Amino acid sequence: MRGRRLLSVFSIAAAALVNTSAFAILPSEPKEWVAPLQMFAEAQQLAAARAAFERGEFLTVYNLIRPLAEEGNANAQVGMGRLYGVGLGIPRDDTEAMKWYRLAAEQGHPDGMNSLGYKYQYADPPVQSFEQAKYWYERATALDYAPALNNLGLLYLDGRGVVEDRAKAVGLFERAAAGRSAPAMNNLGEIYRAGSGVPRDFAAAHKWYQSAAALGFADAMGGLGRLYENGEGVPQDFAEAMRWYRAGIERGSSFAATGLGGMFLEGRGVPADPKQALILFQLGAAAELPPAFFYLGWMYENGKGVERSTSEAMRWYRLAADRGNIGAQRTLARSSTGTKIGPKRRRGSSARTKAESATHRCIWATSTRRERA
Repeated sequence: MRGRRLLSVFSIAAAALVNTSAFAILPSEPKEWVAPLQMFAEAQQLAAARAAFERGEFLTVYNLIRPLAEEGNANAQVGMGRLYGVGLGIPRDDTEAMKWYRLAAEQGHPDGMNSLGYKYQYADPPVQSFEQAKYWYERATALDYAPALNNLGLLYLDGRGVVEDRAKAVGLFERAAAGRSAPAMNNLGEIYRAGSGVPRDFAAAHKWYQSAAALGFADAMGGLGRLYENGEGVPQDFAEAMRWYRAGIERGSSFAATGLGGMFLEGRGVPADPKQALILFQLGAAAELPPAFFYLGWMYENGKGVERSTSEAMRWYRLAADRGNIGAQRTLARSSTGTKIGPKRRRGSSARTKAESATHRCIWATSTRRERA
């Protein structure tokens, strides 16, 4: 019975990824790109567009809102930006998306400003501009628009287009959290857990994860699972950890899937099951999570749940290292010196501890789901 129940959870998570694969997104980023349709006035045509959106009839949405957008309706213009920016019902076209976002932004629409800034931040060169991203985020934050406060905080956290200022980032996240931004709450949980710019405080991390999870933010559920798994600020409780990981997976969190995979790989609270771990890590890898890449490399290096393959292990380690995973970087450095990698594990070492040595943070931007070519 337990096995069937777990496989059901895995099927739900896999289906969530399949259903969103056309978006080319990172996992569990907030669904705030639907906000324009939710904010539309009561007009019959806009109500019809919202109903069509909820049915997944995106071409119908396009046909309903385009005339309104052309007439200058800012909400409809942001909606057009979403459709083009993600490729819903029409071919994706970032240039068109930015055109519509700009039209809305120039009318003072905070979501239009934030979305245009987001596009500038994550566009490919030469369009990418952190300075333009900052400009539009700041205009939206002047209106206390919570998603823009979160995104501006990310710029200061990472020093992109601005001088790195983690204290300022925390202040912006707190303002966004006060506006009920679940991603900002989750970001604060990550920051307090890691002690990044603030004193490390597991109790505060738990509070912020709980707040985000209460709003349905799936990765925050994974964050709670991690706290209970490791006994950070709460009594160590593998059953509670698995409950939170599963809750996150059911809502599409690849971060939670990776955490649960670690428990199956290590046999923490459950019998070790590398095959189940492999399924979960593959979900994380589909979302390009560095710890999931590392875990897969470790499994191929050690022949756990898969046929041992040094070349495949190195491929996954490189993917993890390129994204800042310290454990993978050290493994590659060791291999470059001629030290043989193989199935023998160092005493006191584990895939889990190495995977968690990453600089990876579950810090998410807020706006459209992350749109990448």
